[in-house]
Amino acid sequence: MRTKDDWAEIYRKASIGHILWDGDAKNPYDPKLAYETSHRDINYASQLGFFNPFTSTLDIGCGNGRAAIALSEKLIYYTGIDVMKPCIDFCQETFSPYKHFNFIHMNIWNEDSNPNGEIMPINFSLPFVDDTFDNV
Repeated sequence: MRTKDDWAEIYRKASIGHILWDGDAKNPYDPKLAYETSHRDINYASQLGFFNPFTSTLDIGCGNGRAAIALSEKLIYYTGIDVMKPCIDFCQETFSPYKHFNFIHMNIWNEDSNPNGEIMPINFSLPFVDDTFDNV
């Protein structure tokens, strides 16, 4: 299992433009804060009954995988989707040791995040059958 320092080093090396956005973060570019807020949020949700062992989670708008940091310590199946291809590429590389994690690029048009997207939001539907995930 990776340590807090391991994660900070991984995210410190992220490409320019890879922001670990978190509405509560004092500095969204600080990888140590990403680790801390990931654990804070996932631990809170776990206390509410989410992320039980062997459940499946869909993270819509996973970005650079901030939530996945804490979820990597749990025995869950995780799928993260995002419109930003560089974020998905980063996550696929970063979380490659976690075989129960999957990251998928959704090429949906978004004026800010994916201006070259090929799918208009009104024409998009998630490519999963109902009840695929326990947590969304």
